[in-house]
Amino acid sequence: MALLSEISFIHALPVLVVVTMRFYFVDNVLYDEIFFAIILILAGLLLGKIVYLIFHRIFARIAAKTKTQLDDMIINAVKTPISVLVMLLGLLFGLLNISVLDSYDSWIRGIFWVVFALASLWVLRRLINVVLDWYADEIGHRTKSEVDGRIFPMLRKVINIVLYVILFIMILDHFNIEISPLIASLGVASLAVALALQDTLSNFFSGMYILADRPVQIGDYIKMDGGEEGYVEHIGWRSTRIRKLGNNYIILPNSKLANAVITNYNMPTRPLSVLTYCGVSYASDLEKVERISHDAAVKTRDSFEGAYKDFDPLIRFYEFGDSNINFKIIIRAKSYVDRFRLQHELIKNLKAAFDKEGIEISWPVRKVFYGNEKG
Repeated sequence: MALLSEISFIHALPVLVVVTMRFYFVDNVLYDEIFFAIILILAGLLLGKIVYLIFHRIFARIAAKTKTQLDDMIINAVKTPISVLVMLLGLLFGLLNISVLDSYDSWIRGIFWVVFALASLWVLRRLINVVLDWYADEIGHRTKSEVDGRIFPMLRKVINIVLYVILFIMILDHFNIEISPLIASLGVASLAVALALQDTLSNFFSGMYILADRPVQIGDYIKMDGGEEGYVEHIGWRSTRIRKLGNNYIILPNSKLANAVITNYNMPTRPLSVLTYCGVSYASDLEKVERISHDAAVKTRDSFEGAYKDFDPLIRFYEFGDSNINFKIIIRAKSYVDRFRLQHELIKNLKAAFDKEGIEISWPVRKVFYGNEKG
């Protein structure tokens, strides 16, 4: 009932006026055609209004119950263009109903074909913009990446240009204008531009890939197979800036970053294991060594802010070495750069604990035997 109440008496008033005039000029054939044309036009306007209200009241209410905002945005974007398309259909059928316009039939159809094509492009552009806006709000906001702010405006422009070019070619084809030379010219021009901008386009699409796949994000500490490492500070449309620990930048083309083997120390989580290697003499009590080493690691973990507190250090003997029984201490740091200070503090605490308990770390020893020479 709420929907019907929106179709007020004002919408029906023009119809009543036309009907009254119809009976006043009952014998006029031209007026019959104009009368029905006006009825069709008014019906199109009325139906367009109904379609708009269906989207605005019914579909929007259904979409509001879903978890995602994408369907709400789509309905809000297409309700006006679709309503306008319905109204234009009423206008088209109304004009085609008037016989005196028969000589202009092809022109009317052609003009409305262009209008409908433009209206369809309007709907398509709105849908694309909605999807991009939804991605920027729902997904891009979580990544906190500058790429979204730089790539999306450029992507919108590229999509708009492509859509308008396609529409222009379709219009020419509809009016039987030869487009083969134009397509060939565009192909040659596109090939020339692609060859001239090969590296630029490669870096651009590599940046798009990095944005979509997200192997790295702003703030990640990464190390590449070429040895370069540092913090990712900026991902642009052509290059990526990586800040080394020495406070210098590595300017890396996006194509090289996309094709590199990368170790991302922030994924899947920022805390990472730190391995510190040590060895004790063969005369040592290994149970005691394990206990003292564990205590030193726990002390380091509890006293250093950059240590990951929810991990119990591990002690693992792994080798009978030339001079020592070797073992490793596994402890976790909150981030990659915290590992350096963590190892620093652990080695100091471990050395102090070993000295206090009389645990020896042997020097490298070699025994050389000489055989007796027989004359």
